[in-house]
Amino acid sequence: MSLTASSRWNASHILEQKTSVLKGFLRLLQSCEPGYDRATDTTKSIDEDASIRIAQKKERWNRLHSVLLPLLDRQITNLSELLHPSDLQQESASKFELLLGIQCDLEDTINQVRSAQDTLFLVPVRAFPTHFNNDQHLHELKPFRLRGLEESLESLYASLYAVFERSTHMTKRLMVSSPTPNADGPSSPIISRLERKVLIGLLSSSRDAIKLAIEWIFSLLTNLSHNKERNHQSHEAIEKTSVNLLSEPVLQVVKSLIPVIKLSRLFYKKSTQRAVNGSRRPFVTEIDSRRLDCLSGTASSVRFILQKLLQMLKDNNPDVLDGPLMVKEVNRIQICLEEALFSVMLYFVPLILETQGFPDQKHYNSWFIVWFSQLNLAVQNFIDVAELL
Repeated sequence: MSLTASSRWNASHILEQKTSVLKGFLRLLQSCEPGYDRATDTTKSIDEDASIRIAQKKERWNRLHSVLLPLLDRQITNLSELLHPSDLQQESASKFELLLGIQCDLEDTINQVRSAQDTLFLVPVRAFPTHFNNDQHLHELKPFRLRGLEESLESLYASLYAVFERSTHMTKRLMVSSPTPNADGPSSPIISRLERKVLIGLLSSSRDAIKLAIEWIFSLLTNLSHNKERNHQSHEAIEKTSVNLLSEPVLQVVKSLIPVIKLSRLFYKKSTQRAVNGSRRPFVTEIDSRRLDCLSGTASSVRFILQKLLQMLKDNNPDVLDGPLMVKEVNRIQICLEEALFSVMLYFVPLILETQGFPDQKHYNSWFIVWFSQLNLAVQNFIDVAELL
């Protein structure tokens, strides 16, 4: 074969590979499309579904955590290492072969995750009551956990869809660009760097979504761990606001509110530590989905109330501040935290393993007792200041 003929064959072969890579990303896009129709069976009752398929569901549940989601994370990492526009522009046949292999692996893994969902959600999660009072016996398969897992997986698919969509666009541009990048072409160094930066962000979001899905499987307090950071942001926002406040009465209210915020943040931080939130695998408690719903919602409720109080204080006008209303809102925070404390102390702390060298049940019992006393004191101090307005 002449050199010219060989070059033409290589160019044709690489073009075929690019086309195959493009088709691979299009298939992956389809596998993560919103509105995926699972094979749910609306004719089965919840009780029938739970009793007949419980063993199979537990197997799928564990497989998601220990095999499929970690495997998906590794495959996304491998994909990230290959998706560099400037490298792909050099038209390396081996690079495209690797991409095709990873695409096949990703497609297979995503299909297996979908299959696990088909088993776990044979009865649609929406068929379960929002507040399910007597589902303690379902352990890790409580509707609360299934709802959380389903929502986190849908978020994961959305993140993966964005990755594959961007990759599809990048591959299309490579197919129409010249082998040698030019300053203004679709594969110019500047565009390549921008493409890479966007892809890194999307891939990072996908890996975060995978991590969240894994947390949902064995961590009951996942919502608390994410909301505690937002409560921390509320604390910082109020501290920044206090610097610019000129009114002494308003300043005193802000200062008395900060301990309440700090204590709420401490509670969620302590409650989401590994010892409390699933130090054993699998982590199951006798708490029902209704209480889990309430517990997971307390952090959001506290954050919402704090934001409301912050908005009141931003006006910096003691004449329009409603002292009784602020007292009412802080009392709501106290009630939310007391309800959360009750659930944590009753259902989670007793499950902490007695391990030498690590905090045990006695430590957490003592810590929460001291914390509760400090919270009552902080709330009362705030009430005393707010009533003077």
